[in-house]
Amino acid sequence: DTGSHYRAVCHAMLKIGVHADQQELVSHLDKLVLETLVKDNQAIVCIEGQELADADLRSEKVNELVSHFAARSSVRNKLLAYQRGQVEVALTKGFSGLVIEGRDIGSVIFPEADVKVFLKAEQRERERRRSAEGSIDSIGKRDEMDTCRKNAPLSCPSDAFIIDTVEYNINGVIDLITELVSKARS
Repeated sequence: DTGSHYRAVCHAMLKIGVHADQQELVSHLDKLVLETLVKDNQAIVCIEGQELADADLRSEKVNELVSHFAARSSVRNKLLAYQRGQVEVALTKGFSGLVIEGRDIGSVIFPEADVKVFLKAEQRERERRRSAEGSIDSIGKRDEMDTCRKNAPLSCPSDAFIIDTVEYNINGVIDLITELVSKARS
């Protein structure tokens, strides 16, 4: 979940009082230590050796400002190597591959991925899901910012499989993706 990477950086910067448009962002990013903790089959980003609570990553303030940080090339550059490094983390932990989710994975982070899936759902449905999780999120505003940003805009790669998640429950989506991966490996 690379969205959590951007959220972790946003949270860490806000915690020390640095905003996305401030010049000192770059110097603070240079000092920021990102690590990966693997629990079961999930990779979790840690900042300075600390796992962040989901409540911190999905706070109203982070939801509001994460796209501002994600639009900054300094933030994207900081996270690019970290995100690509997740392949090595997976292999080191004995996994045979990696499933990574985010808004620019197939277009920027791993453009040569064996399988690319683009999940979509209507904004109203996504807002309903977030509300059911107890989150307040400006989904439409984030979508617009992420689609229009100059650095790695949200876009569907031409070779991606598109799944409208409104038509499936979570297990149905997992089954479809598992089938795509199985076909790609055979």
